[in-house]
Amino acid sequence: MNIFELFGNLPDLVGPFVSTILGLIALDVLLGVASAIRRGEFKFEFLADFYMKNVVPYVVGWIAFSAVSQFIAIELLPPDAALLVGNAAVSASFSAVVLSLVSSIVANFKELYVGKTAWELELEEEFGVLPVEDFPALNG
Repeated sequence: MNIFELFGNLPDLVGPFVSTILGLIALDVLLGVASAIRRGEFKFEFLADFYMKNVVPYVVGWIAFSAVSQFIAIELLPPDAALLVGNAAVSASFSAVVLSLVSSIVANFKELYVGKTAWELELEEEFGVLPVEDFPALNG
């Protein structure tokens, strides 16, 4: 297999992986935006910042790493070993990206459903306790 065959097969190799990464990024964005809105800290500027810090490095970086690892494996190893090592490198790097995204998703989820809202934090800062704690009937 030469470099032209590699890049010809690259979309088939990374297509499902890229779809998964983009899906996880979309979920991360939705939970992050919802959490920021709940806290009263949402700003549109942060979305562009998120795009440059998460989407571009994860997707473009992962595709570039996959292509380079496949190319190096093809050039340096026998065909059977190249396929095994190249695919292992792609899978390992994919796993690292997924773990990072899942970690961010879990953090955003916890912040959204466990964290306190901006007004709760203000009340707690001003009065020292949350009003719900002072009124057992509101605790449900």
